[in-house]
Amino acid sequence: MGTSRWIALFAALAVSVVQVAAQTSAGSCVSLSSANRLGAIALGGGATLLGQKSFARPLEENGTGAAAGWIVGPPSPTAGTVELGVFAQYTRFDKNAGVACVRPNNAWGFGGRLGVFLNRAWELEADATVAQAERAIAGGDIDYRSIALRINRNFWGAPLGAPSSFLVGVGGVQTSYDDDRDWGISGLAGVRWAVQERFAVRLDGVADYMPDDKNLNFAARLGASLLLGRLAGDVVAPEPLPVPAPQPAAPPPPMRPPPVSPAPPAAIVVDTSAITAPIYFDFDKSDIRPDAAVTLDRKIPWLQANPGMRIRIEGNADNRGSDEYNLALGQRRVAAARHYLADRRIDAGRFDLVSYGEERPVCSETPMTEACNQLNRRDDFRIVTVGGDGRIRTP
Repeated sequence: MGTSRWIALFAALAVSVVQVAAQTSAGSCVSLSSANRLGAIALGGGATLLGQKSFARPLEENGTGAAAGWIVGPPSPTAGTVELGVFAQYTRFDKNAGVACVRPNNAWGFGGRLGVFLNRAWELEADATVAQAERAIAGGDIDYRSIALRINRNFWGAPLGAPSSFLVGVGGVQTSYDDDRDWGISGLAGVRWAVQERFAVRLDGVADYMPDDKNLNFAARLGASLLLGRLAGDVVAPEPLPVPAPQPAAPPPPMRPPPVSPAPPAAIVVDTSAITAPIYFDFDKSDIRPDAAVTLDRKIPWLQANPGMRIRIEGNADNRGSDEYNLALGQRRVAAARHYLADRRIDAGRFDLVSYGEERPVCSETPMTEACNQLNRRDDFRIVTVGGDGRIRTP
């Protein structure tokens, strides 16, 4: 999907969130119809995203040839990835909130966020919120604003599975009631659910504590985020196979035998089978099995001992299902292996990912047996470069 279409989609969602927040914050309380409009926009946007093939990959055909739904891969931000988002917010104000004798009623508002990932787990995020609330005692409106800066910890794959992350954050916040400002501590807990690799929906809860006024405000947020910049482990095209050079003609035999020279010392041969050993998968699955986890764990000390080594992970499938299905299945399998190693502190940028689908079987029988299909459902590991002085060091 092109960049211009992403920007148009994100702008449309931002306008929808701002319109709903502005409509619902104008009165003294939130009407049921306003809440329904927010739910309709959120559900309608999600249905539109899931209904377009440009936002999600079709789940490949199973053995019966029937499509099973839609799947989305987990985002993999790296250092420098930017998260840009908008949200609608409902704030429950503490009885001590606001200036003296002027406590605001609970109110809807809207805001925006800007985050920068320091690595896959940690993110520095700033957000700003505006709302117009009715004074609980004196009547009239009061303008409420907040600006916060937090450090967030992301836990990928929990609690809703691989396409989601649970995040918690803590930092500082400045709140403003008309012209009265105060500083405090802010905490956040939420869930980021990936609708597409670069587009996500966020549901957050926020608590802001002002120690001077001893008030604690709570807020609930629903919004959308767009990830900009490089994501780790983007799939690359397979490298072309080298064309063998023509062999020169054999020289004529010598007239006399050459003098015998001492044999050169034998080259030291390093067994790299622990690095290149394949892993295997169940039918129509990309989950890492226990036996595959053992094989991947054996690779970790070798990769740590050779920090300059790059590996190409090649995904393969058996011949059941369409070509497009098996290419996408192989892609999910190599991504699963990369995430397993990245979660164990191996830099995800050291791996090139490629899917061959059913094009490179290692076993062919007529008729095909399950044992033969099992050998074809695999990830292969190829050493692309060694790095350093070109020598492979043992752990």
